[in-house]
Amino acid sequence: MINYKVVEIFESINGEGKKAGQLALFIRFQKCNLNCSYCDTKWANKDDSPYSLMSLEELYKKVVESGIKNITITGGEPLLQENIEIFLKKLAENPEISVEIETNGSINLKNSEK
Repeated sequence: MINYKVVEIFESINGEGKKAGQLALFIRFQKCNLNCSYCDTKWANKDDSPYSLMSLEELYKKVVESGIKNITITGGEPLLQENIEIFLKKLAENPEISVEIETNGSINLKNSEK
């Protein structure tokens, strides 16, 4: 079973990017590989930061049940999550969902490109 370390899931108005001003469902994953002085989520970045384990199915169900079409995955660094490409593929299979990834840019996107 695939599980993800989810720190929080919340609804908010997107403040950045192409979807700025629109309602989004944010999924914050645990852990980051950097320690940037300007980071506003340091509390979610460490290995011992509190999280809930959520299966791929639970996480996808939460997205669909929210009814929100704009999904932002964030962290920490969301691309550090083991098997994140499987979750991204699952989201991409739903033509009604738009996904944005807030990343620090340090992770190779080879497995996430599609």
